[in-house]
Amino acid sequence: MVVLKVGKLILGCSVILAGGIFSTRSVTADQTSSADQVVNRVQSVKVVDEQSSQKRPIIVQSTSKVIKASQTNSAQTTSSKGVVKEVSSTPVNSKPVKSVSTYRVVKSKSLAKRVYQTKNTNGYLYNLQTLKHGKVSLNPNVKLNTVNNANWVVSGQKTFQTTNKVRSLYYQVKEEKRNLNGWIWHSNLSLKKVNLLGNIKNTKSIRLFRKSTSGAMYKFNGPTYDASYSKAQHYLKNYTDTVWTSTKTRTLTDKSGKKYNYLYITNGKKASGWINSIYLSNRVLLKVKPICQNPKFPTGCEAVATTMMLQHAGVKVSADKVVDSMPRAKTGDKGFVGNPRSNTGLWIFPPAMVKVARKFVKTAVNMTGSSFNQIQKKLNRGHAVVAWITGFGGNGTRFNHAITLIGYDLKKVFFNDPWTGKQSSMSIGTLANYRKRDLYRTISY
Repeated sequence: MVVLKVGKLILGCSVILAGGIFSTRSVTADQTSSADQVVNRVQSVKVVDEQSSQKRPIIVQSTSKVIKASQTNSAQTTSSKGVVKEVSSTPVNSKPVKSVSTYRVVKSKSLAKRVYQTKNTNGYLYNLQTLKHGKVSLNPNVKLNTVNNANWVVSGQKTFQTTNKVRSLYYQVKEEKRNLNGWIWHSNLSLKKVNLLGNIKNTKSIRLFRKSTSGAMYKFNGPTYDASYSKAQHYLKNYTDTVWTSTKTRTLTDKSGKKYNYLYITNGKKASGWINSIYLSNRVLLKVKPICQNPKFPTGCEAVATTMMLQHAGVKVSADKVVDSMPRAKTGDKGFVGNPRSNTGLWIFPPAMVKVARKFVKTAVNMTGSSFNQIQKKLNRGHAVVAWITGFGGNGTRFNHAITLIGYDLKKVFFNDPWTGKQSSMSIGTLANYRKRDLYRTISY
């Protein structure tokens, strides 16, 4: 409403911009000439044709001021001086707020704690003050360029809105070393690459074996959102025959974003700590390539089992060469009885077989009479074992047979069977019975 004084006559008129129409709303009855004076005092009005594809600005001129207002996405108000002003109805995001004003919180969210570093040192750390009627104010507390090498722990965020609906996103932060708390505009911070630790999860007690000698046990230091390692507490290479117990697990995400599963293990004595699960297994299992004795060596199981052991030791040798290296004799302790390439061949025993193995591996040893625990120790060190057994397998092996032992777990033993050329398993107790019938004959290296 514009209020004008013309002599003693008071006139009221309104300038209404709607669809490009200008009108007067009230003029005192008999003063037509005075009304004309009011109209003339509005010097010019440009309007926008609603049908036109080009949106030209609307210019409203009073005797002292000119105001431009966008026709779209705007709300127009008239001041007490008769000047049309524009108020945007579209929020503008990602703008830092000004602490001289008050704001309303339009959105709040708790966040998993992460560490950020200062990206723009021209910003501030703000204190948040709660006012009446749901309003807040932000007051600058610390200039960011005065906090060197800061690690800001972000735990939440808020979106603030000004009276003209401009929105700004701020992070709730804490700098723990300097005991600083407050709010920082999100674009002044960038995510820092750190080690992140997941929560500890309790699991059922499991028993594990060393899978690799390169693993080590650690303790984690610092908070879960910025974790660090201690020096290695224990090395697996020093615990060859240990069975480990684990009851806890947690995930570590390193600085590159790669995730690892860690287990808390103990040997029931002094050794304990967190270790990458890739170094442990619920079984000991060597990668030994199976070789089938059939049809070339129907009675040469001892030679083929020994060939698998030697190849795993790194020797480039064929079953043919091992067979040809075996002496022939009338007793198994002296050499092979018969011909291993025929169905009528019989056997060879460890005293003669270990001499053949030593031609290729000088550390070959006769382990006849050994316990399963001694076999486990060989397997723990990555050495395959050849065991003589009786009563196992089909017609061709039930009387006497030799297999290559390649691993074990808490209940079973794993082996390569020369008769089938495949990996198989049996219970530890069953193996003990078969070995007993064949006088615990065994070789390794």
